Amino acid sequence: MGNTFKEEFIEHVRSQSDIVSVINDYVTLKRKGRNYWGSCPFHGEKTPSFSVNPEKQFFYCFGCGAGGNVFNFISKQEGLSFVEAVKKLAQRAGIPIPEEEKSPQERQREQERSEQLAVLKYAAALFHGSLVKSAAAGTAREYLKSRGILPQTIEKFQLGYAPAEWDALYRQLQRKGVSPPIIEKTGLCLPRTKGAGYYDRFRSRIMFPIHNAQGTVIGFGGRVLDDTQPKYMNSPETALFNKRHQLYGLCFAGPAIKQTGRVVVVEGYMDVITAHQQGVSEVVASLGTAFTAEQAKLLLKHTYKVYIGYDADAAGQNATLRGLGILSGLGANVSVLSVPEGKDPDEFIRKRGKEAFLALLENAQGLIPYYLAQAMAGEEINSPAGKANVLKQMFPLLAELKNEVEIDEYLRMIAGRINVDEAAMRRMWAKLMGKKLPLDHKTVILGKNSGDAVAEPKEASAATTAEQDLIRLMLEETTVIPLAMQENLLSMVNTESHRQIIDMIFAVFREQKNVTVQAVDMRLQEAACAVLSKILAEERGFDDRHKAAEGCIRYLRYNQRQQRIAVLEQIIKESELKGVTVANDILTEYLQLVRDSKLFTENA
Repeated sequence: MGNTFKEEFIEHVRSQSDIVSVINDYVTLKRKGRNYWGSCPFHGEKTPSFSVNPEKQFFYCFGCGAGGNVFNFISKQEGLSFVEAVKKLAQRAGIPIPEEEKSPQERQREQERSEQLAVLKYAAALFHGSLVKSAAAGTAREYLKSRGILPQTIEKFQLGYAPAEWDALYRQLQRKGVSPPIIEKTGLCLPRTKGAGYYDRFRSRIMFPIHNAQGTVIGFGGRVLDDTQPKYMNSPETALFNKRHQLYGLCFAGPAIKQTGRVVVVEGYMDVITAHQQGVSEVVASLGTAFTAEQAKLLLKHTYKVYIGYDADAAGQNATLRGLGILSGLGANVSVLSVPEGKDPDEFIRKRGKEAFLALLENAQGLIPYYLAQAMAGEEINSPAGKANVLKQMFPLLAELKNEVEIDEYLRMIAGRINVDEAAMRRMWAKLMGKKLPLDHKTVILGKNSGDAVAEPKEASAATTAEQDLIRLMLEETTVIPLAMQENLLSMVNTESHRQIIDMIFAVFREQKNVTVQAVDMRLQEAACAVLSKILAEERGFDDRHKAAEGCIRYLRYNQRQQRIAVLEQIIKESELKGVTVANDILTEYLQLVRDSKLFTENA
């Protein structure tokens, strides 16, 4: 696992970062037997299947397959690189971080990043000061007052105002000594098309600083106060800001999301600000209607219970459909708010208040009910053709569900809503389920066509089980490792992740003889580390570890012979079909392997 820290430092951080204590900061864990259990933070579930082993210092979810060590957990939970995860845990443990060796290019990039962040922070302060104190911002203050925004809310979100002058911000930054190239890289100013110099991107606009999840200003959104187009303007894509990867208000919503276990996704800045002001703080915005997979993954680091509350207009409803597809494909538990009277969340919560908005959350529609309502809205529901079209849209969606009780309830609901004979509809359903259902484009909402979908695990073969048992045995009894090395175990292992784990066990053994789970998994890539966690989570008892290891190796050698026999049989068959004489060495090898395999089965 590549990193810029020495292994001694990483191991020190790890030894001071008990995995139960770290994970308990994010997940409520309860001890049952030797392990701790809780609800998985990486997928939605009702029955806790997330286990943490305090002895071996790893976690594993039996529901989604996520697993690994304490660094893997922090990386996955916080969206950090390995190095960033080490730093975060070092800071948590109060361990000083050593100076890293950096190339001149890396130092240059870090310097530029630091300078750009400082410029954005300074610009946010200038805009905020302008809104609060400048006479020219009077119209902006009146506008915010008309929207019910209080002074303390303006302060919390650092709302600001960009003056009307063409280069007011640029001149301020110049006086501060910031170089034009750095200013341009922040996206705040652009070079003039005629003549030298720069001009401000944002002018005569209310300014909304956009923070990353850590609360650092990385960009801006600006709203005009007249009919100028565009009404809203965001910072351009820069090295620091990409709106596909950000959610407005997430840094303020984090504590409330953790407390309530849910998040509400809305469309605009004002939707977020008004909701927070009214005391509903688990609300974030997707910076427009183009909800993205990157934003979904960012959300799901915090919770898998997601409510979509986009505007009731056509653009908002289309965005809702896209959001449902992306979030459901990633395993989220998604519901849709139905804001009445065509209002947006901002207007609704201002007029009706917090309790009414919370009631909308309580009555939010689940995935299937929402799609049923959408399907019914587009059909003449009283006609046979309309009813048939609704069923044609809904059946493929139901086919993607795995819970039979849930399917049964939805079938009953659909029959009642479109007023068809339930028994006849169920016969139609049963008939279709016997065939391959024609899946239309909406089927991706349940994740089967998602690039992030994970194949259902197949029952492990005897060879796979033997490979896994040998990994367990080598980590439980170091003296088994020389036997496995002597028997050339790697040549018999077919599963790539198992090969990586065994290869690492051998490497650690050659270096230090004392092989521990921690020494091995620290060097593995994340995917292999998760596989190791799964193997260790499924505990198996062995009366005699050496005899068990010898038995596993014998079986893997037998399996290797069987695979070679199959290859040789194919060669012999093809030769006979072509009328070609089979080479003597092929026949000799084949007959010897068959005899060896027969001896194995007789002595098994």
